[in-house]
Amino acid sequence: MEFYFDKVLAAIKQDVCYSEYAAYELTIIQATKKLNDYYQNKDGPVGDVYKQAFLEECADAKCDDATAALAAAVTGNSGLFGCDMMEIIYSGDVNDGFFQGWRD
Repeated sequence: MEFYFDKVLAAIKQDVCYSEYAAYELTIIQATKKLNDYYQNKDGPVGDVYKQAFLEECADAKCDDATAALAAAVTGNSGLFGCDMMEIIYSGDVNDGFFQGWRD
């Protein structure tokens, strides 16, 4: 019975980590797109509009927080559950077609 509960808790933790990771990843992707848009149009007549869009995307330290959280997820120190994305990736998820990693 204990084994079953451990599996359930591990699955919940993995889902929470995926959700947390996805939100931070989206923040970085959107900010990067807006920054690239600005660089492509900075000398044009609406360059300031693109610059403002990028600044708004990263307002209130959203980009800083996302970067720090993603870096922490690699070390296992991210979020309430201490998401360790490297461990999750190594452990795999057979249901989604990701299999356990191999170490020397």
